[in-house]
Amino acid sequence: MYSAGKIGTMSGRPLVVDLDGTLFLGDSAWENLRILLLRKPLKIPEVLVRSLQGRAALKCWLHATAGHEGEAPAMRAEVVKAVQVAKSKRRPVHLLSGAPQSLVDDTARRLDLRAKNWGSQPGVNLTYAKKLFLVKRFGQGGYDYFGDSNADLPVFAYSDGGAVVAARPLIVRRALQANPRLRVVAPLPSFAASALKGLRAHQWIKNILLLVPLFSAHEWNQSGKWLAVLVGMASFSFLSSAVYLLNDLHDLEVDRKHPHKKSRPLASGELKIPEALALSAFLIVAALGLAWAIGSSFFSYVAIYLVMASLYSSWAKSKAGLDLIGLASFYTLRILAGGAATNIVCSPWLLGYAIFLFLSLACVKRASELHRLRGEKKHWAGGRGYGISDLEALAGIGISSGVVSVLVAALYVNSTDVRILYAQPEFLWLLCPILFYWVIRVWLKTLRGDMPEDPVLFALKDRGSWILLFLTIAIGMAASR
Repeated sequence: MYSAGKIGTMSGRPLVVDLDGTLFLGDSAWENLRILLLRKPLKIPEVLVRSLQGRAALKCWLHATAGHEGEAPAMRAEVVKAVQVAKSKRRPVHLLSGAPQSLVDDTARRLDLRAKNWGSQPGVNLTYAKKLFLVKRFGQGGYDYFGDSNADLPVFAYSDGGAVVAARPLIVRRALQANPRLRVVAPLPSFAASALKGLRAHQWIKNILLLVPLFSAHEWNQSGKWLAVLVGMASFSFLSSAVYLLNDLHDLEVDRKHPHKKSRPLASGELKIPEALALSAFLIVAALGLAWAIGSSFFSYVAIYLVMASLYSSWAKSKAGLDLIGLASFYTLRILAGGAATNIVCSPWLLGYAIFLFLSLACVKRASELHRLRGEKKHWAGGRGYGISDLEALAGIGISSGVVSVLVAALYVNSTDVRILYAQPEFLWLLCPILFYWVIRVWLKTLRGDMPEDPVLFALKDRGSWILLFLTIAIGMAASR
């Protein structure tokens, strides 16, 4: 089955390269499974049936069924360069992988490799010791090998050299023990470090919105409610991180083309798909458990958030307008959940202000993306329902929404409800110019191209926003006396 093939005029020690996780940024089987689940979910029962036929048969079927649905697997630049250098020296370069033979052959054509290549076939899963036929073909120490996993350790042991590529520290140590002459290429951090990066913990600051009902109702002196809302913030933090991971799985191909998002752990190959799935499942269970401990009302909001986020990732975010409503709803839902955790009924004034302000910020996010595309001379946002011609419309919607949010705040200050909580509500009129100035400032930066694609990160790092926040707190304290 794996007989010798003609090498032609090539000479020198052969270079043998693994595919999944080595030459490829990801694992082809898992990426094909991801495409199948997203685009052909009715085939899920067949996946279970095919899995009973063995891993090799399942991988071949996944590639035949879903491989043509996505783009060709993304390649790791460092390994592609090593292959090109070997070719320039007229060394034979072979591909050897547990991926299906058809994918191996397609990849060889992409790289213009003329030597013999080997991949899995329905009856043979070409991994672990099955790769050791290389020793019979080239002799012990007669080849260099590029691999990335525990499955490659036997092949490393009998190679002359090569490289352990994109591997975790433990695998790097084992590979170097098997063969000290190996180079280490694009090493990965520990799983814990990759997972922490994938969680986007800096986004947890958004969950401070759960505190809004506690402060707006002036009940910040009740320790029991503080405990409930802090546990609620932990629940939403876990859940939002799980949603981010699932969203990154959905956007994998688009993120790999993005100038900034390509460095995310899943897009760069730093975090593997099965690792991300397992971590997401753990976080969802932990989030729901904490939510249930707070109470059924809070649990309902967490469950609604999970359902809405799933629909957003799989469908709504590609629908122009609907994605803006979804983003604004996620923020407003946090305020409602904070009220549920503390048994505080959120004021209609608060909810009205929040939905319009967050709709404005959602427009900021999309407008900043389109501004970047305009600079790159592109016309359409991948995975989104907008083109650069929509920038003016988004700006109009966003600025209008921001102005309406200020109007809602002004109407609240002028209402009879305000006198229940504030002894000197006339001070609250000072909030209106502050809020209006912040909306203007954010939108001017957006339209000038100075706004990052995440307005929350902008607000966290922006000194002007912090100054306005402290002024707002001072005005609220003065009005409360």
